[in-house]
Amino acid sequence: MSHFLCNNRGTSMVEVLIAVFITAFGIIAVMSMQPMSWQTATKSDLLGRSASILHKELEEIELTIMNINNAIPSDSNKNVFASGEATSQGTGDATYTVQTSITNNGDGSWTVRVDVTDPDNKTVSESIIVTRQEGFRF
Repeated sequence: MSHFLCNNRGTSMVEVLIAVFITAFGIIAVMSMQPMSWQTATKSDLLGRSASILHKELEEIELTIMNINNAIPSDSNKNVFASGEATSQGTGDATYTVQTSITNNGDGSWTVRVDVTDPDNKTVSESIIVTRQEGFRF
């Protein structure tokens, strides 16, 4: 039998140390990415909440204008909490600034623009054109 086919010496201490070093290096590399991952998750959460607040505000203004029994709302600048409550629910309840401007286009339509600024001073905005809806008549 050949000497190369029956090598039963096992694993040397050098091979074990190299394997431990490579494993430790990999774990440290993955752990170093953790803070960046948390920052990205936080930014994503703030942006998602901003978009939700923006959509809700646009929808409320649109429905108010569409109803001919309501007065056209005026421009506003208010603070909204991420919890949706009227007051802050603690230290984790982020405050968003919502600025709404409504412009009469002179043809029976209004342009509504809403800007939502998150605690990191990132702003998302959207605008829509709204008209009044006359009641259905039979």
